[in-house]
Amino acid sequence: PPGPPAALRPPLTLPSAGAARPRVKAARLRTVELEKTTENLTITVSAEVRDSVTQLLSAQEQLRLQRSNLRLVKRNRDLVEREYTAGQASLVRLNEAQRDLVTAQGRLALALATLRQARFNLETDTGHILEGLAVTYR
Repeated sequence: PPGPPAALRPPLTLPSAGAARPRVKAARLRTVELEKTTENLTITVSAEVRDSVTQLLSAQEQLRLQRSNLRLVKRNRDLVEREYTAGQASLVRLNEAQRDLVTAQGRLALALATLRQARFNLETDTGHILEGLAVTYR
């Protein structure tokens, strides 16, 4: 069927050019605003990722230094223990060496925890943590 007669069809209302201009201008302004927002978010995320990478590298170096320090402190404690056993060092000196060893072990544990936190922060800032969640909730 050809459709209703021309007299029964609703008139086509075409927007006039004058009415469309404000909407076009508003759309352009919104586009510029969204582009600026995107640019600002990109800068913010980039800065956060750079900061996380710096923290991770620092934490890795700190862990390396604490492991090295622990080896040296342990070697020193072992030497003092041998001296004490041989009667060449006092019990006070042995206790100090043991305290130093426990302190070094605590610093190593802290360095390891800091490294794990730095890795987590980098995964969060880069969105990699979301990949694990996606697998979990499939």
